[in-house]
Amino acid sequence: MWSHGRSRMRRRTPRLWFVDFWHRESTEALESENWLYRALSEHRDLRLDPADPEFLLCSVFDHKHYRYSRTKATFLGDNVFPDFRFHD
Repeated sequence: MWSHGRSRMRRRTPRLWFVDFWHRESTEALESENWLYRALSEHRDLRLDPADPEFLLCSVFDHKHYRYSRTKATFLGDNVFPDFRFHD
């Protein structure tokens, strides 16, 4: 019988960081105040890494995302469009 091997495959833990959100930028603030982080972490193991994130989730409350040259996903709650020269 053939097995797809999914049960044996180990998922890689992605490194990510959140910038330009409404809360403080600390691991403690993300874990307690950011509902997006909590929702994602219910489904995957996540590693918060401000120094070297693979994925950067950013919003519109500051411009710190310019410091990073990573894959960026913008989270918007308003009718605001990101500058796609700097966001994926």
